[in-house]
Amino acid sequence: MPYELVLQPRARRDLNKLAKSDRLVIFDKLHELATDPYSSGSVKKLQGSEYYRLRVGKFRVVYEIQNSVLIILVLAVGHRKEIYRR
Repeated sequence: MPYELVLQPRARRDLNKLAKSDRLVIFDKLHELATDPYSSGSVKKLQGSEYYRLRVGKFRVVYEIQNSVLIILVLAVGHRKEIYRR
C-alpha cells in the first residue's frame, strides 16, 4: 500500500520557487518514494533527527515518515548547499 504524500506549506513555497522542469523531476521522485520510502539509494536518515533526505540532482527534499498512518510529510525542498542551513 503506497504512502500518502503531504506537503507542508513551506515545502510548497520552496517548490514554487523552482523551475518547472526541476519541480517535475522532484515530483516524479516523490511519487517513487511513496511506494517504498526506504528502498531508494538516494534516501538517507539525517543524523540526530527523525527526518530523512531525498537526493534529486542538486536538490534535496527533507521529509518525515509517519508509518502508523502511512504518510510521508515533506518539510522542505531546496538546493543542496542551502537546505541544511534552515
